[in-house]
Amino acid sequence: MKQPNSIRLIQNYFVVLIVVWTAGVGGSLIWTIDTAKNNTLITALAQGRMALEKDKMFRRWASIHGGVYTFTSTTIPNPYLSHIKDRDIHLPDGRTLTLVNPAYMVRQMYEFNKDADNVKTRLVSDKLLNPVNEPEGWEIEALKQVNKTGKEYYEMDKRDAKYEFRMMAPFFIEPPCMKCHSFQGYKVGDIRGAISVVTDISGVIHGEKEIKRSAYVGHIILYILVLILFRLGYLNIVRMLTRLHDRESVLDSAMSRNESILQSASEGIFGVDRLGSVTFINSALSKSLQYTAEEIVGKSHILLTHKRDEQGMPVESSDCIILKAIGTKKPLNSVETFVRKDGTEFFGEMFASPMVVDGHSTGAVVSFFDITDRMAKDTAIKKALQEKDILLSELHHRVKNNLQIVSGILSLQAEAAETSGQSLDDILKNAQSRVMSMALMHDCLYKSEDLSTVDMADYFSKLIDYYAVTFTHTGNMIRFETDIEKIDLPISSTITCGLLINELVTNSIKHAFAETEYPAISISLKNDRGNAVLTVSDNGKGLDENAQEKDSLGMMLIHSLTDQLYGKLSFENKNGLTITISFPIRIKKS
Repeated sequence: MKQPNSIRLIQNYFVVLIVVWTAGVGGSLIWTIDTAKNNTLITALAQGRMALEKDKMFRRWASIHGGVYTFTSTTIPNPYLSHIKDRDIHLPDGRTLTLVNPAYMVRQMYEFNKDADNVKTRLVSDKLLNPVNEPEGWEIEALKQVNKTGKEYYEMDKRDAKYEFRMMAPFFIEPPCMKCHSFQGYKVGDIRGAISVVTDISGVIHGEKEIKRSAYVGHIILYILVLILFRLGYLNIVRMLTRLHDRESVLDSAMSRNESILQSASEGIFGVDRLGSVTFINSALSKSLQYTAEEIVGKSHILLTHKRDEQGMPVESSDCIILKAIGTKKPLNSVETFVRKDGTEFFGEMFASPMVVDGHSTGAVVSFFDITDRMAKDTAIKKALQEKDILLSELHHRVKNNLQIVSGILSLQAEAAETSGQSLDDILKNAQSRVMSMALMHDCLYKSEDLSTVDMADYFSKLIDYYAVTFTHTGNMIRFETDIEKIDLPISSTITCGLLINELVTNSIKHAFAETEYPAISISLKNDRGNAVLTVSDNGKGLDENAQEKDSLGMMLIHSLTDQLYGKLSFENKNGLTITISFPIRIKKS
């Protein structure tokens, strides 16, 4: 049987508790062992320093008194003090006294104590008066460290089943020492040498081991006892939770049967209490609105729906059909706007059925179907019918206007032909190009999706293909270059712009390339802060400034069409002719 979450949670708690307890016991054991080690070191240091202080005390006493004299019958005169003239004193009775300086006295004390078991001390130096004081074994490295740092040096070692603590401390030249050692070049404060101390700490180490052994045993026993208590407590808690879980399982089984019926429904269903707060939701609602039960239950049903009237305006809560169904105890339905968690909306046909117990409404069960697609299709059909009427009217209007433009162009062409002396072929070709520019514009317009804008890049491509087939220059193809930005021009401007481009391009084709070997025409259309900038340039001979105002049909149309676009016209003769026309993309009507 699957364990309830509460039992798994208790397991996790006890695992964490055991980990914490293990860490605490382990930390306590480590601290106790470390403390025992530190106590051993402290005790060994205390023994060594006590021996050092004793030797320093003897040396200081001897130094203060300038050394002591003893009979030569017991003490051999120190040969290393022969430079002192009063080293030996002869008494009247024939006996002789010899000077025992502090170093000589302490060394004799060391020799006297050399067979001691617990503490052994010795004087060592790297500037020897007496070879006996030369360091040996571990003392060599220890003396180097003492001379280098001026501090104590110590270490532990096991030898012959005994534990030794070795220590060495520097001793410094003091004023009384200069009497015997000034000739060696020492100054007051210099390190003269060091005193090595070796103490037997086997007893201390034994005590440390006993403390460690007791710590291990005590901590292990305590650790196991507490683990047993944890285990007993865990079993009792799990037993209680298991009985509680079994009782809940019976209740959950009955509720799950009812829940499965609710969740298997394909429509979104939710329940509300008499105040409109959501009491449950099914999986279909959770899926369609992207909410979980935890995010909805207990909150107002207004979170799920926008209460709107037929005009889309918010309605009073008293007009909400859910609250109406609860108040009237009658089922009601309407079309509502539902809101998903991400803020998107959709239309749903909602049915609210009151729940009546003992004649009193306790809430309502609400179901709904998503009818967004159906409403979208209805809206699309209505829009299509409206657009059909508008397009038929617009089609007749545009055809009428464009036929009038064609008629006007042909009239102007006929008048110009009487005075220009052009051939019939040229006249017809000019008229053809102007009419074709309008025809291509209509072709692009009727292929567009919304019938209100034209893909100018596509239009220019078709227009250039037409020019390439219709016009040539001395047998050479004219090279066209285009740089067209995507600009949505009003339909009224696109027809005018097409005629204007035709006049500019045909003007270059007919008049610019009389002496040009490789003719080329560049066309660009740019958006400059709300203005369309149309530029047509060629690499021909350019245009005479006086010809800009000639009363030719082409120039008349260029100026007239520019005025229709409320644009500005400019000419530039540089490596050919460049004509720039700037006009507003959207014309503000007063």
